Amino acid sequence: MKKINFIEKQKKILNFFQTGDYDYVISECKILIKKIPVKHSLINLIVLCYQQKQDYKSAKKYYLEANKLAPDDLSILNNLGNIYKNLNDFDNAKVQYEKAISLNPNYIHALVNYGNLHKDVNNFQEAIKFFKKALDIKNDIFLVHNNIAVAYQSIGEFELAKKHAFKVIELNPHFMGSHKLLSQIIDYNKDKTHLKILEDTLKIENLKIDQKILLNFALGKAYEDVKDYKKSFKYLSEGNKLKKQTISFNIEKEKNLFKDIKFFFKEKI
Repeated sequence: MKKINFIEKQKKILNFFQTGDYDYVISECKILIKKIPVKHSLINLIVLCYQQKQDYKSAKKYYLEANKLAPDDLSILNNLGNIYKNLNDFDNAKVQYEKAISLNPNYIHALVNYGNLHKDVNNFQEAIKFFKKALDIKNDIFLVHNNIAVAYQSIGEFELAKKHAFKVIELNPHFMGSHKLLSQIIDYNKDKTHLKILEDTLKIENLKIDQKILLNFALGKAYEDVKDYKKSFKYLSEGNKLKKQTISFNIEKEKNLFKDIKFFFKEKI
């Protein structure tokens, strides 16, 4: 196959990846792998598809193959670590992240993901260490600030948690996770700074319904703190109203389910 044809074919496959047709992309990449000597990028694309499909076992198989072709590739090591983490194989995930970091101590993706691994197993002090290293390299990644805020909250370092949560809001006002964290640890009777931010954020156009739900509940808690129970009830009521819209409940389906349960146990007896 001529080089120009491969490039065109790869562009076409990438278009299908962007539209979410992962099965087609996997099939086409597997065909191409048999026809070309350089397989690295195709294997990587196959793995990304399997990750999107949450088929982590298949993803691991292809990343191990890619790792053989390029054992010192930082991206492969980091992503292989992510695959092991998704499979709850934390020991092997640790090996991949540590190898990537040993090859490049400033490789931010591995630092962040290794920090996330420690956070997920409640090893918060180690998590904070790696998040700090990542932020020393690049201080404007809002998700890292959020993750270190969660870690600080978990060990009771609430002032540091608030510091990083407010940084998240500065970098990305639409990210609701930090608003939720702040609403949990702030006593709004003592500090109303975030209360005003919550009200302003709720006025942002095109907010998703889950974002509006979180903001309304956070405001309900805030106004309860300051003993303005009328406003607290207003926001909690609106939050519940929006939440109800997201719940699909079918009474007939529930009735049929209980009929089946009763029938099943009656037959067993």
